[in-house]
Amino acid sequence: MDILLSGEGAREWGGRFNSPGVRAVYCSTTLSLAALEILVHAPRVEVLPEYRFLEVYVPDEVIEHLEVVDIGEATESIGDTRLGVGGILGFSVPSFVIPLERNLVLNPEHPDFPGLVTHGTIRSLQLDRRLLSR
Repeated sequence: MDILLSGEGAREWGGRFNSPGVRAVYCSTTLSLAALEILVHAPRVEVLPEYRFLEVYVPDEVIEHLEVVDIGEATESIGDTRLGVGGILGFSVPSFVIPLERNLVLNPEHPDFPGLVTHGTIRSLQLDRRLLSR
């Protein structure tokens, strides 16, 4: 379970709001948005792979809310300045897939992360095959 919230994948590959070498945990505020975020970046397939999800709970008052409206902005640097040792616990940004919904970027290196970020159990996510015809 610890590996899921370690930020290792984002550290290795980088993401929209972090450069390679900077740990980050990416989450969506709704399960449907999380599914769309996965599908929009997934390669085209004939059969949907098995997906699983983990509910993560973070107190809203410890999250910085940002308004990033341009995909061309230097979004990696926006995250890099907020993440890592000495950074904030996390921030929310509008989704580029559905701008009226939000994604969270969490900092697993923040000292309060283990006490404030909690989670449920891993569960299976069933997606409709019609999503393949996108």
